[in-house]
Amino acid sequence: MLKGKIEAKVKDVINEDIHATVGWDRFSLSLIRHFPNLSMGLEGLTVVNDAPFAGDTLVKVGNFTLSVDLMSALRGDAIEVKSIWVDHPVINLKVDADSIANWDIVPPSEEVEVEAEEGEAASFEVQLQSFQVSNGALSYSDATMDFSTSLKGVNAAMQGDLTESYTTIEMDSDIEALDLVFEKVKYINAAPIDLTASIGADMDNMVFTFEDNELNFSGVPLFMEGTLALLEEGYDMDLRLAASETDFKTLLALVPAEYMKDVEGLQTEGSMTLEATAKGVFVDADHLPAFNFLLHVMDGRIRYPDLPKSIDDIQVHMVVDNPGGSMDNTLTEIRSFHFELDNNPFDAHLVVSSPVSNATFKGG
Repeated sequence: MLKGKIEAKVKDVINEDIHATVGWDRFSLSLIRHFPNLSMGLEGLTVVNDAPFAGDTLVKVGNFTLSVDLMSALRGDAIEVKSIWVDHPVINLKVDADSIANWDIVPPSEEVEVEAEEGEAASFEVQLQSFQVSNGALSYSDATMDFSTSLKGVNAAMQGDLTESYTTIEMDSDIEALDLVFEKVKYINAAPIDLTASIGADMDNMVFTFEDNELNFSGVPLFMEGTLALLEEGYDMDLRLAASETDFKTLLALVPAEYMKDVEGLQTEGSMTLEATAKGVFVDADHLPAFNFLLHVMDGRIRYPDLPKSIDDIQVHMVVDNPGGSMDNTLTEIRSFHFELDNNPFDAHLVVSSPVSNATFKGG
């Protein structure tokens, strides 16, 4: 009786709150798996889009499990969700040429508010303390920008009591492969990512402080700190991302994959540092926060296996700066670029301004 009652409530909540077709192969309940909480599982969960993406699978999950408070389930009013486990999720996000997103399946807030006033109290209350994803995959494509990206082998675990006004969220995640394609150029090819983070969460004001975080992007060790606030429209941020002095070879991991073909056996020496900051409000491409990017390469050396000479004494000082607003405000400066080939020096500098409206190049 309890199983049938809860499954019916799940169906009611889903059918009322989204414009899509949701189904599952099997619904299960267990008191043993996560005792003293009740475990509720959906196997073979799918979310299939309505028009204009009719027939497309938005979400497919091998096993979706909730740990819920037993007494709230027995009362039958608001079921309190404590933990979530998602196994083998596959998420496909799309934006078509008319800028319509396939994940926009939730009715407008006004519609939801009217239904809530006329009907019963909400059937589920999220009092989350842990969240875990195993072996996930995500793809995103935007036809308006000729852009696509995908994540494979996504594993993530989060611990933190989100019922508190302030809590610390401990996060540990890894991604087997990140791909990114823009205008048919593959900028990132199967890059692995690891993230270990401790995040202070002010749940009342939705402000998140990155306190002790380590990010490894395709072999490049990075440190991240700062704050991120969720606004009604956009995000207010004050973030810093940095890599202390590290091997020059790690820089090659940041070079677009399209330009790094046929370099097996490439030998490198030297060191590099990089730092990026973003401060202000992000709303969209026309309302950006101020951001800055700094790259230093010191005493670099590259030798291609098929060439008789190496490229020596590589020195680079590059700065990208934007005071905020439009992307067109971005100023890119290669203040110094130096290398020697067979004891012959080469020096250059370059400034690029107004990259969107009227790209201007000055150098020498």
